Amino acid sequence: MTASVVIPTRNRRATLAALLDRVDPQATAAGAEVVVVDNGSTDGTPELLRPLEAQGQLRVVREPTPGATRARNAGARAARGDVLAFVDDDALPADGWLAALLAPFANPRVAAAGGRVSLRFAGAPSTAEGAP
Repeated sequence: MTASVVIPTRNRRATLAALLDRVDPQATAAGAEVVVVDNGSTDGTPELLRPLEAQGQLRVVREPTPGATRARNAGARAARGDVLAFVDDDALPADGWLAALLAPFANPRVAAAGGRVSLRFAGAPSTAEGAP
């Protein structure tokens, strides 16, 4: 089984850099490719990705028409893996995330898998905003 980690991004250079630091060692350990879909970034994202692509750490797909669905679909079309692992450009997956996500696919009856998502906020929602 092969895997592709697909990361759609648009103007999130800073969070993308942190995500790639987390994803790269996990993808390497799993023998997975990393596909970053640049969805028309103008914030220096292409400059961040260019040397990483040149070093073979990832592949960049350009989808100039804005839209998360367009970017995900472009990544899915470009991916070479049997299993696609989508991750948002502002996520920080835990250590072992990719291995845990791929493990169920050892069973040929498994067609999809997911995991827990823990949200991080700059500040906790207040009760004045309607939180219980």
